[in-house]
Amino acid sequence: MLSLVRPRYFVPIHGEYRQLSQHARIARRVMSGQGRGVEVLLAGDGDLIRFNAEGAKVDGKAPAGRVLIDTTRTGEVGDEVLRDRRNVAAEGIVVAVLAINQQTGALVGDPEIIPRGFVMDPAEADPLLREAALVLRETVAGTSIEERTDQGLMTEKVRIELRRFFKKRSGRRPLVLPVLMEI
Repeated sequence: MLSLVRPRYFVPIHGEYRQLSQHARIARRVMSGQGRGVEVLLAGDGDLIRFNAEGAKVDGKAPAGRVLIDTTRTGEVGDEVLRDRRNVAAEGIVVAVLAINQQTGALVGDPEIIPRGFVMDPAEADPLLREAALVLRETVAGTSIEERTDQGLMTEKVRIELRRFFKKRSGRRPLVLPVLMEI
């Protein structure tokens, strides 16, 4: 086909890079016996090819690649959403529920730790969760009354301490979702 068409420029466009490269070598070999050689351009996904009086060249990049769409919502799924989803899939989620007295800031009852997608050995799960609840009790006890009544600050303290605890004890970093209920 190349010897019949005798193009001035040839840009292989289908396949992996090694296939494009092989196709380019074949084009050069086939066209070398013709009166004029063919100018072969190897371009990757998103490469812009500029043609002008001086010839052709790869000149710049355009956005290219997979676009993932969440069909339950409108629009694209961003890179940060995909990163978070991969992290949750690999590391799991831990929900920490704490009831705090609105006036005193004291912990009411025991903190409840709910793991989801956080795979643990059943023999180690209960002691680990009890120890995590103890860490939360110590975190709340170690803060001032002013800090305890600031829900945003306490939420962040709980998140940091639980992430640190699970990283140290299990080597994993689950997504920690603290739920503070003021009673």
